[in-house]
Amino acid sequence: MSEVTADSADSYNPFRNGERLAGKYELIERLGAGGLGCVFAARHLGFDSQVALKFLHPEYASEPDVLACFKREARAGFQIDSKHVVRVIDLEELADGTPFIVMERLYGQDLQRVLASSGRLQVQRACDYVLQVCKGLRAAHALGIIHRDIKPGNLFLVSSDHDRELDEHVKLLDFGISKLCTGTHLVQTAQTSQVAIGTPEYMSPEQVRGAPDLDTRSDIWSLGCVLYELLTGVAPFRRPTIVHSCAAVLEDEPVAPVTLVADLPAGLSALVMRCLAKEPKRRPQTVEALAEALESFSVAGRRLQLTAATSSGPTEPRVRHRPARRWLLALSGALALGAAVSLLWEEPAPRRVAALSIGASAVRSPVAAAPLLEAPPPSSELAPTAPEPRVPRNHVKPRRPKPQPESAVTPKLAPRPEPDVGF
Repeated sequence: MSEVTADSADSYNPFRNGERLAGKYELIERLGAGGLGCVFAARHLGFDSQVALKFLHPEYASEPDVLACFKREARAGFQIDSKHVVRVIDLEELADGTPFIVMERLYGQDLQRVLASSGRLQVQRACDYVLQVCKGLRAAHALGIIHRDIKPGNLFLVSSDHDRELDEHVKLLDFGISKLCTGTHLVQTAQTSQVAIGTPEYMSPEQVRGAPDLDTRSDIWSLGCVLYELLTGVAPFRRPTIVHSCAAVLEDEPVAPVTLVADLPAGLSALVMRCLAKEPKRRPQTVEALAEALESFSVAGRRLQLTAATSSGPTEPRVRHRPARRWLLALSGALALGAAVSLLWEEPAPRRVAALSIGASAVRSPVAAAPLLEAPPPSSELAPTAPEPRVPRNHVKPRRPKPQPESAVTPKLAPRPEPDVGF
């Protein structure tokens, strides 16, 4: 098999603009090329929408192992449901049977170009990008898919406006050398010695050694390399040759990011170094754990902190005024109850007044008690009187003397006649 150089890959352009493929795709322009093939922008004639078509280089199209990787990339992209992973629409074939992948077309640029043009990124921006990649990897890892080639060139910043580059939305590309983990066993995919299995300066130590038990923590190492480079502008294990890069991954300890950029948060620098631990058990064990640790350093985490700080101010006055409102309500209720009782008490109740008067007189005059019990007063004296007209509540009513029933007055005794003694 002949070797495909970088220059030949960049010049690879097997189709003409305007050419139609598979009866429904019309080529628009070539978007780029890599070591294994190239990508074209095309128009879907049936839906009148633009898509991206990925083709294999003819030097690799006849290799069974390369074809297996190519189809595995299509299946992985189709299965993973995440807005942070490029969406695969279909897997088609040319007239000669060569497969090509139909994907959504993306507008923007990858992180490799961003670093080349602007250098290292601000802390919140870099952490926000890596958090989005964690979301895409979480969906892949949930299906048992390990990416194995996470690097700035495979992280694409999508622009919502075709005329502006808004580095807001990150999508993960290229699952061509991914591995499938089923249960506790990892399925090793076939590879040829001529095909690269990753990018050395972003590969984990166990991936460099070709360990058969590679797991999702290998992707966490690669993501730590990406975050290190976004924060400092330096790839921690990049060396002049592939051999030296692999040796650095296995043996060298990179300097802490805070050593290169003094104003980096110490906690963030320590987190990056944890991701780059040689032993997988010393790294964050899942992308969920890594995302949770990164949250406070991102733009979203900073907004949450500011929201919590501003919303905590008015809480104390509200709690402090609640007892006053309760006392005021209680006082108002008591006053209303008192007013109602006073209105009821002011209603004329002659029978009640007469009964009270009779009882009081009986207590004060024991002599009259017996006649009262024997002969109660006439019913006419206890007959109710006509109610008095209502007066306003603030009117001062003159005190009236309590009426005394005639039966309560002590009767005068007639003089006793003198006895006749017969003189």
